[in-house]
This record gives sequence, structure tokens and C-alpha cells, in this order.
Amino acid sequence: MSRDADDVGPETEMDDAVAETDANGVAPETNAEWPVVETETFRETPWVDTGRDRVRRPDGETADYYWASQDPAVAVVAHDREADRLVTVEQYRPRFRRRFESCPGGGVEDDEEPAAAARRELREETGYEAGETTHLGAYHPAGVLRLTRHVVYATALTERDPDPDDGEWLTVHRRDPETFLAETLEGVRTGWTVTPLLWAREADLL
Repeated sequence: MSRDADDVGPETEMDDAVAETDANGVAPETNAEWPVVETETFRETPWVDTGRDRVRRPDGETADYYWASQDPAVAVVAHDREADRLVTVEQYRPRFRRRFESCPGGGVEDDEEPAAAARRELREETGYEAGETTHLGAYHPAGVLRLTRHVVYATALTERDPDPDDGEWLTVHRRDPETFLAETLEGVRTGWTVTPLLWAREADLL
């Protein structure tokens, strides 16, 4: 799609706004374009918080917008370049009551850089240590969810023993990138697999 030379204002303004947000991309109330009249947290748990913001819309009316919030996360595209194989994990997801094969990943701890979280999660879940990492970007998976998921490409892999968290039962696979990507684009798959793989392919890493 072509773009006029002066067609850069909105993106620049959005980039400036992102710079003023928290780790999950949420702007402070004082910087909200639509004034926040009231905010309420319904429930806090170790995994997810829920609540609502009452905001004043451009027409002057107020409306409630409900949200869920989780800690930032990372998805890892783990690529053994010498063998041209992706390291994936297969896991039963109780919330969906089915199994998924996906990219490794997990939460980003406080004061932890996404690349460091990617190396830690990859080692814990699969046993592979990454000698090189590249942060490809970050995205918000859903409009109702206050969550930033980072995407990290990891390579120069060395195989060690995995150390999964309690409650994680994982099967590690080594997959041909083109085959796994094709399978991932069929049916309903996880966003933390589809988006990272497409991002890596767009960057000519797969």
C-alpha cells in the first residue's frame, strides 16, 4: 500500500503515546484521550486481575469498559539454524480442554528484560540454552486484555535438561519450520504461536 510522504502524523503520535505507558501498554489516567471518570478493580489473583474503567466518550456520554490484566509475557521462536528445526512444546491447556503445540514462552518477571525472560523460559520448558536472541517486537493479543506479549527469536541452541514449573507437563518437539508454520495456519491455533512465527518469517529468519 502506498503512503504519502506527509502521512506520518498518527503513527508518530501513537509511538509517543506508547512511550508513556506501563509494561502492558496502559496509559496513566491523566494521559487518557478519553477522560477516565472512575476505575474499579473487581478481583486480583496471582494470574489475572479484572476490573472496569468508566470513561467519557467524545459525545459526552459515559460508558463502562471492562478489562482483564496479566503480567507481560514472552513467546520464543527457538530455531536450530544448523539443522533448520524449530523447538516447540506440546501441552494440555485445561481452559480449552485440549492439547496445543506451540512456541515456548511464559511470563516476564519484574525488572527482567524480554530477551532474558525468553532465555529463561526456553531453558525451563525445553532444556535448550540460547546463545543468541533477537527481540522482534511486542503486541497486544486482545482488545479486552491488558497484556503485552513480546516476541523473541532465539538461536545458537545448546541442549540441556529441562526444568519446568510445577504444574507444567510438556513434550518437546523439533519441527521443520515450513511444515510447522503451515500446520499452525490451519484451524484455530494459539496467538503466541501464529504471531511469532509470522513475525520471524517476515524478518527472513525462517
